[in-house]
Amino acid sequence: MKYLRENPEVKVIVEGHADETGTRKYNTVKIIYVYIALHFL
Repeated sequence: MKYLRENPEVKVIVEGHADETGTRKYNTVKIIYVYIALHFL
């Protein structure tokens, strides 16, 4: 993340997939953690 903050011209594409693994609550919490990690760390 430090690199991205220091180089704002760099673009990143994050891709993934979804499946039926885990409960709805687990997957929602996981998405929130990923969002926080990508945007605030």
